[in-house]
Amino acid sequence: MDRYNSIAVIYGCDSSEWEVSCRSGEFVASRIDGARYDVYEIFARFGIWSLVAYRRRNSMRVIIPEDRRPQVDKTDFSVMVSGEKVRFDYAYIMQHGTPGENGLMQGYLEMLGIPKSSCNAFVSAISFDKFSCKNYLRGLDGVKCAQDIFIRKGDSLAGLAGRAVAELGLPMFVKPTDGGSSFGVTKVKRTANSRFP
Repeated sequence: MDRYNSIAVIYGCDSSEWEVSCRSGEFVASRIDGARYDVYEIFARFGIWSLVAYRRRNSMRVIIPEDRRPQVDKTDFSVMVSGEKVRFDYAYIMQHGTPGENGLMQGYLEMLGIPKSSCNAFVSAISFDKFSCKNYLRGLDGVKCAQDIFIRKGDSLAGLAGRAVAELGLPMFVKPTDGGSSFGVTKVKRTANSRFP
């Protein structure tokens, strides 16, 4: 990290986890050594990236009012601060969910050649999508994956409950393949017409 001057901490995201991401990002930004780095906090949600706060070396944190926040120039990952163009040397990704965990942010930074705090875009994309990750890992020595049924958009749901119970048993968990944390998880204990407890 010694070769970097300006670190961008990117938080906020396009998923329901955006508020948690902001808290995580603010915490991380506050823990970066202010005697060695300039730290810039970028709020990124639904394609709008703005500078919300910054802390120059050996200075106090400056919070920018919402109506005056400069937008990040995505062509070179920079921002104008007090008339000066600041290009970020390093990106600390603190987004939970899309686009910080599914490879999109990683791919953008890789195209610009900007070092980042996470794995590469391919690994992020594969590991974020649970179905893809399980298929990638399935069959490797020492790796055991739970059985699953994958439902694609447009698939017929007729008979799905019976098939799922027959193949997986109860209780079972239903989860979006590309959701983060525990959002969207449902524990299914019985079918609508079953007598399971």
